[in-house]
Amino acid sequence: MKPMTLIYFKGCPNAQPMRKMLLQAGVEEIEEWIQDELPPGHRFLGYSSPTVMRGESLLFGTRTDAAQGGCSLSLPNLEELRELLA
Repeated sequence: MKPMTLIYFKGCPNAQPMRKMLLQAGVEEIEEWIQDELPPGHRFLGYSSPTVMRGESLLFGTRTDAAQGGCSLSLPNLEELRELLA
């Protein structure tokens, strides 16, 4: 499976559950980007938290118009996540 990108802000209540589900779904490599640590204007600031991407493909989360992201309020369950990753 290709490496996944996990984008989130510090304190996001869904970031660690998403990371755990990615591992349970068989993802072996997760590249993590913490929005609070990114410089102004960084392209990953405009995504909800958490967001999951494979390359440039957005698998979960949303792109926002704002310089700062928002929250992904509900997560997929493990089966739904596996379908997104397939």
